[in-house]
Amino acid sequence: MAIVREQFKSGSVVGGSPVAITLNAATKLHSALLVVYRCFYSSTPYTTLADNKGSTFGAPDNASPGTDGTLLVAAAYDIAGSGGVANHTVTVTLASQYYIVTVIEVSGLALSAAFDKTHGATSLNSYSSGDLSVATSVADEYLLGAHGGYPLVTPTTAVPATGWTQVDYATDSTFHQLLTQDRIVSSTNTYRSDGTAQSFHNNLIMTYKGATGGPTPTLTRNSSLSGLGSSGPFFHDPLSSKGFARRDRIFVPARMAA
Repeated sequence: MAIVREQFKSGSVVGGSPVAITLNAATKLHSALLVVYRCFYSSTPYTTLADNKGSTFGAPDNASPGTDGTLLVAAAYDIAGSGGVANHTVTVTLASQYYIVTVIEVSGLALSAAFDKTHGATSLNSYSSGDLSVATSVADEYLLGAHGGYPLVTPTTAVPATGWTQVDYATDSTFHQLLTQDRIVSSTNTYRSDGTAQSFHNNLIMTYKGATGGPTPTLTRNSSLSGLGSSGPFFHDPLSSKGFARRDRIFVPARMAA
């Protein structure tokens, strides 16, 4: 199953009311939701993280805390209610703080234990120096880079390095910004989330394993074949002595009957 970034959306708050982000398109069957959170000038993580479909979000896989803010990523795999579900809303709450949230839907990840590796740094030069790196464990992985900082820089001057694509550059229009960028890889290697021209106080790279193989096929019987089952004329009995259709239920040419 191919790894695909399906959609993303960001939101922010100044002063502490909840951030509720409703994705623009319907979520897909077996997708994952990655929630990137950056709080300005505080090391406090969020108070609550939930969606309106009952998905299970794990604890943040890593955090990049510092005196200038904190940055973390949490995920829900094989999200509840997925598969053409519209109005999928993720809500993050933290009282009396300033924070930005970016929600990313990714399909093709492992349905459980998808998280692989992470590395965090708080150096202002981490983005441009390329020192934010991890070695992936499996060939097919989704790589996510998250970089947060202040004072407000808009529009962004950051340019993702070759192989990386900017997901979003979100701001609260007042104090700070959150850059997300991603990359889909097909071979194990050491990868860096980096770029040029802008400094960030909090930096993370996260990697997530792709699914191995597709779903188990389900055999179904078309309802239009009603009457052709065990009591019908073309019943196939795999447990019979020869594994063929019963001869008393089907026309058998004389030559074959002999």
